[in-house]
Order: sequence, then structure tokens, then C-alpha cells
Amino acid sequence: MNRLLVVCLLLIFCQPALLSAGEKQATSEAVIKVKSTDWPWWRGPQRNGIANSNQNPPMKWSETENIIWKTPVPGRGYSSPTVVGNRIYLASADTETETQFVLCYDRATGKQVWKTIIHKGGFSKKGN
Repeated sequence: MNRLLVVCLLLIFCQPALLSAGEKQATSEAVIKVKSTDWPWWRGPQRNGIANSNQNPPMKWSETENIIWKTPVPGRGYSSPTVVGNRIYLASADTETETQFVLCYDRATGKQVWKTIIHKGGFSKKGN
């Protein structure tokens, strides 16, 4: 079985056992507290695609208008960004080197903080 799939399954099924002894569960799932300015998982803070009401996003932008920073992202993105605190996390892949990786950027500056390869090799070729 693919190692990445095994890790994901372990995290899903073993998650309650991974909680520290001091953490309490309100229901059958752990409660994760995030700031209203975070976008901590796919589809946002409430997992419904809607930002919190205290947000004030720009209604229009261009190459220069309402842009705080730009940065090149290596590879080909395969996920929406996750924003927690002062960090932005992205998953990406490079088909030439057959690597999948997670990137971390500084939220204020757009500078890359780190890059971690999570899988190498085994990419399927088009038409196969």
C-alpha cells in the first residue's frame, strides 16, 4: 500500500490516541482553536468556504492594486493554501523530479521559510 495513504489512514483513525493527556474532547472530535484571521484548512475556518464576518477582503485587485507581496511557487500546486498564525502552507509537486512537497511561507513577507519533500517517485505518465 502507498506509504502516504497508510500515514493518512493512521492519522484519521488514531487521532484521538495522539491527543496529549491534558487535552479534553468536547465531542468525539478534538476541538481546535484558531484565530479569526486564519484559514486553517480547506474551505476555511468553518469548513464552508466562507470567511469570518470580521474580514475585509479587497473587492478588486490587479497586478499592482491590493497586492501585499508576490513570490514564485515551485512546482505545480495541488491544494488551497492553509494559513495559521504568521505562516502559509502549500502542497506542490514537480513532475520532472517526481517529488511532492510542502512549502511554508512567511505571511507578512512572502519569503519561503522551508520546503519539505514528502514523496519521491512513482508519478504516472500521461496516457498510462
